[in-house]
Amino acid sequence: AALRRDDVAEAYRHASALLRAQTPLPAFVRMLQQSYREIWRNERATFALVRDNGERATVTVRVSGAAGEASFDYLLAREKSEWRIAGVVRRAIRPEGAL
Repeated sequence: AALRRDDVAEAYRHASALLRAQTPLPAFVRMLQQSYREIWRNERATFALVRDNGERATVTVRVSGAAGEASFDYLLAREKSEWRIAGVVRRAIRPEGAL
């Protein structure tokens, strides 16, 4: 949602402390623009499967927009009382109805 509002600083605040330490804001923006175009300019996000063990979680998210449609697993880490994005892995999109 932050990226839909063109609020890169807010999107960056959702990253885990480790991800922010490894990826300064300018590199974060380049990474999104070059490797995650669907997320960078998304118009819609649909959340699906959530796997959670209390410390780490994975949320499957399908995003779509002008750059196309893609599915990702968002890897989350619990930091204090909040979930933060620790990484994102692109998933293969299966045709509708496929198992």
